[in-house]
Parts: sequence; structure tokens; C-alpha cells
Amino acid sequence: EGKGLISGGDAVYALLGEVPWPLGEWQHLVGTYDGTTLRLYRNGEPDSIKVVELETGNTFPYFVVGVDSTWHTDPSASGFAQPGTKIDEVKVYDYALSDSQVQLLYEVGTEGPIPVDVCSAAGVYASFETGTGCPLAYWDMETLDASGHLEDHIAGNNLELIGEPLGGVAGISGGAYEVSADGQHFVSKAPFSDALAGSNPKSLSVWAWVTESCNGLPFGRGCSLAGFGTAFDGENYESIFGSTFN
Repeated sequence: EGKGLISGGDAVYALLGEVPWPLGEWQHLVGTYDGTTLRLYRNGEPDSIKVVELETGNTFPYFVVGVDSTWHTDPSASGFAQPGTKIDEVKVYDYALSDSQVQLLYEVGTEGPIPVDVCSAAGVYASFETGTGCPLAYWDMETLDASGHLEDHIAGNNLELIGEPLGGVAGISGGAYEVSADGQHFVSKAPFSDALAGSNPKSLSVWAWVTESCNGLPFGRGCSLAGFGTAFDGENYESIFGSTFN
């Protein structure tokens, strides 16, 4: 067993889940920040909460999926993930999701897609994801563009595959990717939006299958799933916003 973890690297800025997360099962992890309060959800239900001042930086302004998030200054630099880690349905929002919206995201993932594409011609969406409710970025972790990059269905900020992660594994909705060895991860082709920087509201939703615990390692030195923010320099823990499994 382990626990979900959202945000920065040390205890001051990190929010560790209270509900144990069983290994070898798909789990839905959501982190939200409304400008003052950080919230963590697991499988559609509130897990833990913390009032904290986050200042998500942008010295390493790329989305990263499936890498040890020490946030190397070189976006193609090597990182690692725990063996057998599978990642699916990664969404990023420029607002704080509500309890009910998180629940709807979980229900879509477990009960199947609703028969209406509301934010793009492809993908799986909850009923609130329309207009200004659409995610800022959305990677279904299976659709590739002509260059072999994972498509962002919203803004075209596609993910470059680094280190030959394994594609086509069974996901929560269609296919997913497995990151099981040093260097296997994904990096966006363009920087993330300034709307996500500083203390602005933001949310991150990801489905993950983890087979090994990180044995208490903090964010940035453990089973990182997805995130963005300042390159870790030993001090700027609060400048990272992301999710991992502890």
C-alpha cells in the first residue's frame, strides 16, 4: 500500500493522502489549488486538505508525465519511474475543480465515456467539461500524431516520448502507457500556460496503476506521475505542482 501525494517536495508544501492506495489497481488521483487551499482526491472522494501558499514557478515550463520530477533544466534529461507504473487520462485545468466535478471525472473513468464529445472531437469527458469548463490540456495517453507524439486534444501541446515507454497497454479508457525504466517519460513540446503559474488556481487529474511503493520518498524523488513547475534546486519545493504515489 501507499498514499497519493500532490504538489511540492517537502512537508511544508506537499499534501500526503490519508487513505491507503492499494497496489496493482487503477486509481484516480486529483489535486486542486484554489489560490489558498490545496486538496487531494482519490477515486472521486476527498482525501486530504491543506491551507498553503503555493507559487508554481516556470523556470522549467513544461508538462512532464512519468518522470522523476527533479525537473531537470534539460526537458529531455533522464528520469525514472517505479517499474510497472501505468498512466492514463492526464488532464490539467486552469481552475480548481469542485468536489462534484472530481466525482464526475471518476465516474466517467469507471463507467465509460458519455456519448458526446464536448471539448474536442476525440477523448472522454465529463458533463461539466464544456466551454470554460474544458481542461487546459488533455492527453488520453494513446492517440499519437504523425510524428509519434502523444496528442493534446485541447491545445495541441503534444508530448514527446523519451526512452521508449511501452504503449498500447490496457488503460482505464482505451490504451495507456507504461513507464518502467530509467529515462522513460514524456515532455510537452511547448511550455505550460502562464495561467497556471504563481498562486493561480489549477487542477491536475491522472489515472495511474502502480505496482511498488516509493517507500516514503517525497515528490520529485519518487513515483512521479505528472506535473509542471520550477526545476528543483534544493529550495523551491513550493514551485512544483504535480502528483505522485508515495
